[in-house]
Amino acid sequence: MHYFILSFNVVMPLIVMLFVGFCLKRYGMTDDRFIHVSSAIVFKVALPISIFHSTVSATSDFLLDYEAWRFVLSACGFSGLVFLFSFIFAKSQNWDFGTKGAFVQGAFRSNYVIIGYPILLSLFDDGVVIKMSLLTLFVIPFFNVLSVFVLAYFDKTNTQLNFKKTMLEVIKNPLIISIVLGMGFKSLHLALPNFLDSSLRSIAGLATPLALINIGAMFGNSLEFKNKLPLFLATAIKTFISPLIFTVVAVLMGFRGYALGIIFVLLTAPTATVSFIMAKAMNSNDSLSANIVILTTVSSFLSIFLGISALSYFSLI
Repeated sequence: MHYFILSFNVVMPLIVMLFVGFCLKRYGMTDDRFIHVSSAIVFKVALPISIFHSTVSATSDFLLDYEAWRFVLSACGFSGLVFLFSFIFAKSQNWDFGTKGAFVQGAFRSNYVIIGYPILLSLFDDGVVIKMSLLTLFVIPFFNVLSVFVLAYFDKTNTQLNFKKTMLEVIKNPLIISIVLGMGFKSLHLALPNFLDSSLRSIAGLATPLALINIGAMFGNSLEFKNKLPLFLATAIKTFISPLIFTVVAVLMGFRGYALGIIFVLLTAPTATVSFIMAKAMNSNDSLSANIVILTTVSSFLSIFLGISALSYFSLI
């Protein structure tokens, strides 16, 4: 029972914030304009500041040793294998190109930062922050490059894939910039002034609640069960099949504690909300992408709850 209570206390606050967002949209207290503006605030201001502050405040040091590289490469490798399987499967299906691209992106791309960070910070002490930031530094570019590739590959207008533009967008990503700045500041072994530490902490506190409220507001729009096979299959792969397979592999590879917890959450977290924006911009099936985001968000909380309970029961995290 102790392990179920632990999982409940980790997952339930996030569900409450999603429910608040749903109610606000349902009763007309938010609209699409509010969601658009507040999402920009989260992505460009609150979340980068939260990551920067967590990184510079962490008690452990940033080390790129063998174990760190093994952890990063394994986590990215697991996500890459999910992408590869989904890509090969999508190519074999008699779906339109837009559906294939949306399916692949929905099956592998994780909302690791917005959903994963608060879960991991609830599970572990602040020693987990450095590993979280280290993986984020690599996994965000990895997700972006693979997403652009697959959406361009299945673009019905045959738009040419522009790797130079893609890499420039990755470098300019506010989350990447905040991690690099945070790692750089931490390496100087300087403490933030009290007034600045307090200010950053207050702004950072906006990130998770506002992001989750915005995701919850998406539920105010009706979920459409068109393209049922790609919708349910992408959801199953994202939140149940790939986490089960690759968490077991990670355990067999010897990962425990912080590293195993991060890998599990990376694999189990729902599809990133930005996948809908990218699908719309690159002539993919944006309706399917939105539905995958909604359905994986719902199902991921069940798989996260069960996964944390099981990993805690066997003393693996």
